[in-house]
Amino acid sequence: MLAVALFLGVTTFLRLVQINRDEKLTVLAMNRLRHAYLRLEPGLRPYFSASPHDDRLGLEISYSLGPLTAATGRNHFLVTTPTVVATIDAALAAAIAVLATAQATTAPVALVAVGVAVFGLVWAGLFAVQRRGVDPLAGAVPRFPTPPPPPPDPAPASGSAPR
Repeated sequence: MLAVALFLGVTTFLRLVQINRDEKLTVLAMNRLRHAYLRLEPGLRPYFSASPHDDRLGLEISYSLGPLTAATGRNHFLVTTPTVVATIDAALAAAIAVLATAQATTAPVALVAVGVAVFGLVWAGLFAVQRRGVDPLAGAVPRFPTPPPPPPDPAPASGSAPR
């Protein structure tokens, strides 16, 4: 039964990764539509809270209504449904490995080592699949990138400011 549960967990995980990728592709498509609306009618800008740009920054702003920092990106990753399912899958794989190892040895250190190793390997493998599978911008060239920020206003030199 554990093997069946693990199979269902892994297939669920893979489908969730696909769903998350499709959601991000949809957000990019909506960003492109906003870009088109703003080209047709620039006066609409105050009515949009999401980005009209289809690069990474535009996706982050639309997806979370603000740019992601390194900390919020990591925290967001840890609470996504695929990550939670991957953690359960890794625990199931570890339990299966420990039960199989228990047939050969009952040494607690060996059982714990096998469980920790299998959990870590499975979780890392699923993490890699998720990282690769969710990025809709991998290898893509944005059509409407976010413009660079304007340069800062030059400060007048000391003593040369008009009075």
